[in-house]
Amino acid sequence: MKRYIILILCVLSLLVACDRNESNDTAIQSNTEELLAYNELLSELHQYNSSYGIETRAGGKFWKKLGWIALCDLGGYALPFFLGVPSNALGIFFGVISSMGAFADSVIDTRSNEFNDQFVLGKEELYFDLPISDIHDCDSAGYWHNLIINDIYEMDSVSFYTYSSYQLTSVVETAVLNYFPAFEIPDDAYTKIEDFRELLLTFENQSIEETFQGLIIAYPEFSQELRIIQAYCEAINELDDEKIPDYSTGFRQVVIDSKISDQSKQTIRSTISVAGSSKLLWSDSSAQLDL
Repeated sequence: MKRYIILILCVLSLLVACDRNESNDTAIQSNTEELLAYNELLSELHQYNSSYGIETRAGGKFWKKLGWIALCDLGGYALPFFLGVPSNALGIFFGVISSMGAFADSVIDTRSNEFNDQFVLGKEELYFDLPISDIHDCDSAGYWHNLIINDIYEMDSVSFYTYSSYQLTSVVETAVLNYFPAFEIPDDAYTKIEDFRELLLTFENQSIEETFQGLIIAYPEFSQELRIIQAYCEAINELDDEKIPDYSTGFRQVVIDSKISDQSKQTIRSTISVAGSSKLLWSDSSAQLDL
């Protein structure tokens, strides 16, 4: 009887081991296929970028002023995804705070502690041909981001530059709730966005490539998505504003047609929507900023 029990246990052990090996093999195959899909997508996007005269250089390019603000916007928007609580409304909330803070930092004259307020808020939309009024549509994030910032400016253009961090959080919360009354702000929202802004500031004088390498180290589970977003940021950092809508529409389509997961496609599409819309939003009418 004992021999039978031992035999059964041996068989069960083999079955469990085989099952684990099959699971490991499946996971390895899945990861390999995912990596290949991302590498293929990245290659296609580099070809697409080349059609706009955008070339990848060794060592990477450095952020232009409004390109840097676009990074802060997309970083703020992506923060809930990084934290494992993906939410379009929460991403817009974080993105607007990060955007306005970065822009105020960019236009301040540190010598006189006064602001250069000679700027205009752009009205152009990133995607003209998409029905983007639905907050749950992954391509709509940039539309809502720009709309809410314009609302805040029109509500009080005098204070627009000078909100304290606490005031800015409160103002943005009110503006977001005007459109999304069911939206709830997490208790630790202010701490999280401030911590994230501190992280971004460590990359301010680094190249785009170095910036994204730092983000990949901080959020390794999103390393593949960040590689794709980097390709987009390198492009809009160089392109004139009038070319960005057409470029973004084509970039979005390449992502849609790729073999990466649907969830990753949505993360990338929503994030580039914010980055591209931000680049179209901020402009300096006095040409005192390095655009």
